[in-house]
Amino acid sequence: MIHMDRRGALGDGCVSAIIVNYNGSKVLNGCISSLLKQSHPPVEIILVDNGSTDDSVRTVKERFPEVEVLECRANFGYAEGNNIGAKVAKGEFLALVNNDAKFDFRCLEALANALSEEPALAAVQGKVLKEIQPPTIDSIGSYITPTGFLYHRDHNGPDIPACASSIFSAKGVCMLVRSSTFNSLGGFDPSYFAYFEETDFCWRAWIAGYKVKLIPSSITYHMLGYTSAKFERGFIDYHSFKNRICSIIKNCGTANLPFMLISHLALCLLIAGALAVSNQPKRARGILKALAWNIENLGPTIKKRTLIQNHLRKVSDRDVFRSRLISPGLRYYARLFAGY
Repeated sequence: MIHMDRRGALGDGCVSAIIVNYNGSKVLNGCISSLLKQSHPPVEIILVDNGSTDDSVRTVKERFPEVEVLECRANFGYAEGNNIGAKVAKGEFLALVNNDAKFDFRCLEALANALSEEPALAAVQGKVLKEIQPPTIDSIGSYITPTGFLYHRDHNGPDIPACASSIFSAKGVCMLVRSSTFNSLGGFDPSYFAYFEETDFCWRAWIAGYKVKLIPSSITYHMLGYTSAKFERGFIDYHSFKNRICSIIKNCGTANLPFMLISHLALCLLIAGALAVSNQPKRARGILKALAWNIENLGPTIKKRTLIQNHLRKVSDRDVFRSRLISPGLRYYARLFAGY
């Protein structure tokens, strides 16, 4: 059982853990068990089930009666699933975690302590390692590039010591956000089914004057892509490219928007072409569909941009991108054309 009285060890910084699940029966036991075994466990665990057709809900209710299960009538995606969980969460902090992740004993404690000690922080992530032997780095923070793509520092590299540092975006495998900030910034964009939603949120947080940070003493082990493996790559490309383009339009400042958006769109077309000639037509069509979605939905996106730029923005792009914008070499873009 979750012991409510233990939250005092974190002061007021009690944690609500939110797990968005879709047919994750095989991995939920490891995820929930490791949350319950935390040095400072969450005051509640909320499972948002996106219309699973396996025995996820039944299994969780039988094995973990202390978990609050919210059953959705359909698959609303990772972004809206977390929004649904956040609306009922009681904790000061929200731990947004993937169902295929497991957590080191002090994972949440390290993240919660960081948020408690630095009021300017909106979100933090720890070191995320792939659950393989030997462990390799899945994520120690993401950085924006001048073309709007993300640069994932030391991705696939060996597990080496890292220092606490400012990052552009946390990864949704295990990120801790301040509940009040998550709500005041509008949570995840509900039009983002999945992919890039956490980066879009972190970008808005930076614009609003908050910070995002890596806390390497917090460690998460990620099975990597358990839910994504259920979808075709064309589906994944559609949502990831759609959401990234939308985020650039919404969040990039006026002075930087022309170059970032035009260069990004040009690269999208080139990548689609490279995928088409390499006999990956479904992926190419996914990217073209993403471009079409952004054209069709430009009106609503502009309304969101106006709200962000005119009412939310407190920090210039220059300050947002300082030390958090990386210009990668040609090898990085070669990987994009190769289909990454």
